[in-house]
Amino acid sequence: MYVLKHKTPIARKQYKCMLCNEIIEIGEKYDRTTVVYEGKIYDFICHERCDELWDELNMSDEYEDDDIASQCFFDSILIYVSDNHFNVKSCEIDDGWDLPVKDLIPKILEELKNEDKNLDK
Repeated sequence: MYVLKHKTPIARKQYKCMLCNEIIEIGEKYDRTTVVYEGKIYDFICHERCDELWDELNMSDEYEDDDIASQCFFDSILIYVSDNHFNVKSCEIDDGWDLPVKDLIPKILEELKNEDKNLDK
């Protein structure tokens, strides 16, 4: 995959995020990356927060197929919650973490940013 350009425009119409599969609303800032893949040019469109989490989870160069990328994004979120917020003794997810994936994205980003701040101290 070769990146031709990357920009963060404001949506003039609704789009479907290619990572979380939720709607990017009109007026919302989003990421649009134009790429060449297998000889074809296309745009990869996603929420800014999804792109940020994708980068935080170090997935950027691993998945080039959109369907695989979306599934791996979901899987990575569920693995993150399982690794960090699952109590093995009670077999339960921590309070506040049993949420739909779209609601887990900002929570995970916030937690990762707080971890980074603590590492800097």
